[in-house]
Amino acid sequence: MNKEKLEEMTPAQQLQWEQQHRPECSINHQGSVKSMERDAALELWGRSVERHNLRYRTMLSDGDSTAFNAVAAAQPYGPTRPITKLECTNHLPKRMGTALRKAAKDGRLGGRGEGRLTKEQCQRLQNYFRSAILNNLEDQRAIEQAIWATFFHVTSTDEDPHHDRCPAGPASWCFFQRARAEGQPPPPHAGHNGTALSRKVSHAVLPIYRRLTNPILLKRVAHGKTQNSNEHAQCHVGTLPQRSLCWERPGGSSHR
Repeated sequence: MNKEKLEEMTPAQQLQWEQQHRPECSINHQGSVKSMERDAALELWGRSVERHNLRYRTMLSDGDSTAFNAVAAAQPYGPTRPITKLECTNHLPKRMGTALRKAAKDGRLGGRGEGRLTKEQCQRLQNYFRSAILNNLEDQRAIEQAIWATFFHVTSTDEDPHHDRCPAGPASWCFFQRARAEGQPPPPHAGHNGTALSRKVSHAVLPIYRRLTNPILLKRVAHGKTQNSNEHAQCHVGTLPQRSLCWERPGGSSHR
């Protein structure tokens, strides 16, 4: 029974349908999506020892996870066995992109002109941030160094270059380091540093980089895991017509 058909019924018909449907209804939660995630996590962690004789030591979640906060507060394995939170590797770069776009809007740093923080620049910086994580998995310090290398690269000028943190060698992504490895004078930044930021923009985004390179945050994403598979499955389930969904009740009987 879908929502439209229920709305066409009179209150008496709805009540009669609910009474007939209740014995075979499989609903096990009432409330918001966030509360459902929270309650499901509490149930999974709370029964893991009894059912499977194991403890879940980590939870992979997004930045603001009510599910993790609830499980951590519940201490399902006691106060001496805390649960560790892991961030989805895709989530932190998204936070970087969001923060950069907000800074561009609030500080009027976008628009045309050399060194401006445009939407395209924000996306490039977000991609650099993500690459720094994925190229240095399981090495928190290397991730931090790679992120700062990209920041100082895009804020460098001919008069004030800061490429010492960029990877060295002829295969480096940094034009300055490539020239140095080949024994050539560095070419001008104009035309070679495609994501160059002005001094005003650099000062505005520096606090964002400081905040998102916090060692605690980087430690949570160094594993390289994402929530993609879970979100992909949820996306497909959400597009299915209600009549095509099938579930199995305890005892083996299936219902549609």
